[in-house]
Amino acid sequence: MAQHYKKRQRIARKNAIRNLMDQGMTNIEIAEKLNIPESTVSWHRRTYRADKAVESAPNADRHLCKTCKYKAKGSGCDYFCKTDEVRGCDPEYCNKWEERQ
Repeated sequence: MAQHYKKRQRIARKNAIRNLMDQGMTNIEIAEKLNIPESTVSWHRRTYRADKAVESAPNADRHLCKTCKYKAKGSGCDYFCKTDEVRGCDPEYCNKWEERQ
């Protein structure tokens, strides 16, 4: 029961930090307002940017993977097994997509 409470606290803190970031507050202002270390806010800002970057990626919803000729049975990418080359990109930013025949 205590684990669920702590998890809910972490999620609530993350959401509060991100809401204040969206309002344009600086790390120092957020840290003072929430009475947390500035390094915590800084860490959340970095992860928030990374999350937003992935959300706006061309294949963020993995829709292209579903129709790709390199799709493995089940899930995942079989590009390496079918071409003997490393894909070299994250699935969200995949530029190897080819329509399945």
